Amino acid sequence: MVDRRSRRSQRLIKEAFYRLIVQKPLFRLTVAEITQEADLERGTFYGHYHDVFDLYDQELAAHVDTLLALFKRHYLTAFDKHDFVPLFSSIINYLTTN
Repeated sequence: MVDRRSRRSQRLIKEAFYRLIVQKPLFRLTVAEITQEADLERGTFYGHYHDVFDLYDQELAAHVDTLLALFKRHYLTAFDKHDFVPLFSSIINYLTTN
């Protein structure tokens, strides 16, 4: 189980990452920039991730897992398997909030 401080640190790192990734390409982002933006120490970052690419990979995997869960839920519960409106509504809702 992850404690509250750890969850907070991860949240701050992710928020900083998302703010910075729209400003410069992934391969140009540094741990120093992310931790400065998050107002955390570099050691805190390395306590959760190996490097910037590890952070990216974990975030990408989390989003893919969520999208796959939406697809599965649609196909397991949809009365009409060809009615994609509920599925696309779920996907759009997820993408706009994340």
